[in-house]
Amino acid sequence: MPQENKQILDVVDNLKSQHQEILVVVKELSTILNEVESIEKAVKARSYLNQLGTLLGPHLEIEDKLLYPILKKSPHPKVKETAIVFSDEMGGIGIRINRYMEKWPTSVLIANEANSFIKETKVILTVLIQRISKEDNELFPLLTQ
Repeated sequence: MPQENKQILDVVDNLKSQHQEILVVVKELSTILNEVESIEKAVKARSYLNQLGTLLGPHLEIEDKLLYPILKKSPHPKVKETAIVFSDEMGGIGIRINRYMEKWPTSVLIANEANSFIKETKVILTVLIQRISKEDNELFPLLTQ
């Protein structure tokens, strides 16, 4: 079990680091969001979406294939229950994010439909920020007690 605990803590440290990288991109996208009707800003926005996709893919895979399966087997009921809830929630969020990313494949589309893009992006960024906060403040502290 001690080896498994170390593995979990290493995974958590990695996920926390990835959270910081994701939040940097979220912040950058947020700063230009209201200017995406300009093609130049739309190109930047699409670039930030690419970065988010690159960061989120491996992040979600680590959670789905490594962290949650281990936590769901925890002998501690609170850890096990929380892992189940978080895993179930994340599946829905992951699907939502994928649909969003697929809806905005080009900077031209972003610029042409700026109002819709802005509205949808604000929602997605809020979902990401809230999820990261929940993991950092509710899930991860359970694992370091």
